[in-house]
Amino acid sequence: IYDLHNSIRSKIITFNLNCKIMRVKKPRLNRFLLFFLYINRFKKNFSVPRMYHNSIGKIWIKGDDIPKTFLKVSKIEKSEALTRINELFKSKKFIVLIPGAAWIQKRWDTKKYVKLINSIKFPVVILGAKSDSNCFDIEMQSSNVYNLAGKTSLREAMAIIENSMYVIGSDTGLSHIAESLNKSVYMILGPTSLETGASVISKSSRVVEKDLWCRPCSQNGKRACYRRGQF
Repeated sequence: IYDLHNSIRSKIITFNLNCKIMRVKKPRLNRFLLFFLYINRFKKNFSVPRMYHNSIGKIWIKGDDIPKTFLKVSKIEKSEALTRINELFKSKKFIVLIPGAAWIQKRWDTKKYVKLINSIKFPVVILGAKSDSNCFDIEMQSSNVYNLAGKTSLREAMAIIENSMYVIGSDTGLSHIAESLNKSVYMILGPTSLETGASVISKSSRVVEKDLWCRPCSQNGKRACYRRGQF
């Protein structure tokens, strides 16, 4: 058993099982020091994929490169997604925008997204969940977007991403999926950072962030912003 959580719950579930159990070694002390005392003891080459792979054991050959993830979209899925896109607009070239995230602190400002979209010459397709309210706010403020938030399954969203030129988005699942589909991703980071697993892997992808004393404020961006009262 390969335990990716290494939590109390996973230890209870695997308690007294008669098989080999390998658990990921999480940097809990380093995270505590970083989030609460602003002491960064993480190595510059730290990455969550490498952390997971290094916990596998002998079957993983350790190296300097960050292990790549891989996902596959079938030709039928890709063709069906392209047909759906063609019903929205005629251009075969388009960009996918993923502005939503589980925690509101991880979402970039709507007005800034609209300004960015208006500077892009290609159609922009928004993907996300129905609960991602900023997807609908952006749709109302820009005529260059086609909002499919809450209107696709996960596989359909993957197929649309597969057809796109590149992806712009938050530190959220679909953005990481896009890289697994070998797409270039421009990831906009706020409360999370490389040390929390919020980063890109591909050399063609880029992180958009600003160096602030309070970043990262938590592992997943759930905690309220320290700087809220200053703006």
